[in-house]
Amino acid sequence: SLVAAATFCRYCCFAMETKIVSYNVMTASNSERLEDVLDFMKHQDMIGLTGTRRKRDKFKDWKQFENATHIAYDFGYAMESQCHAGSLYAVSKEFVKRSPVVKVDAAQGELAGRFGSIKHRGTSKDVNPILLYLPPYTTGKNRSIFVRLIKHLDLHLSKLRNRTLPLIMTDANSRCGYHKDHNGNWVLIDNRAIGSCEPEYENEPGSLFRAVLQKHKMCLLNTFFSAGKTYYGAQAPHGTRIDYIAVPIAMLLQQRVSKCFVSLNMMRSLMQKPKSAPYDHAPVLAR
Repeated sequence: SLVAAATFCRYCCFAMETKIVSYNVMTASNSERLEDVLDFMKHQDMIGLTGTRRKRDKFKDWKQFENATHIAYDFGYAMESQCHAGSLYAVSKEFVKRSPVVKVDAAQGELAGRFGSIKHRGTSKDVNPILLYLPPYTTGKNRSIFVRLIKHLDLHLSKLRNRTLPLIMTDANSRCGYHKDHNGNWVLIDNRAIGSCEPEYENEPGSLFRAVLQKHKMCLLNTFFSAGKTYYGAQAPHGTRIDYIAVPIAMLLQQRVSKCFVSLNMMRSLMQKPKSAPYDHAPVLAR
């Protein structure tokens, strides 16, 4: 159809030469810890960190700072939000030379530190990195925040111009791959938002997240590659996949992405308390 063709052509000029990483850092409230993480990732073009646990300034929605290689936008948590929230976007100065930052948006209140949006202006297209930190779907309050964040993301994506390319870097606390059909049987999800690689059983938050991705023709990139697990912990000793990079489906159709993978070596290097077995979030990388 003409609509499908227009959507397909929307990103046809975009080649995924940019190096992107999405990582729940667990905490970066200590400035030295944050400096170490950013220095370790200095060869990445776009860095999306969640779980920074950095508090926002009383009078500012976000803070900007830079080091030798990157410019960072720090979306801290507020008094109304949870102290383990916080996210940060860092972009290489070389990328900014080509595509300067023209707009920065931060969520407010209980959503503070869980949603941040940055807009890069390009010659033929704009690029919109989005930081999204969805809480575990455990308590009533967390479920409420989760749903509000999904609605916030939906509204944000609905307002984007056709020339804008959204890129979501997220700890989504969501699983996807299999879902129950009308007969109650677990089957592979049959749509372009979720790939068939290394599927996991979809939970309720995964279903909510998938719905907004389908609506805006986006996909979870690391479900289309055998990328690996993204989190190891007491409740997931063998690993699970809850961290993602999301891009427009058209980028996959046009083969604009060469690879997506999870780096356990990077995880071990960045762990604050190194252990022999994986025990932490692992960075998701895309090229």
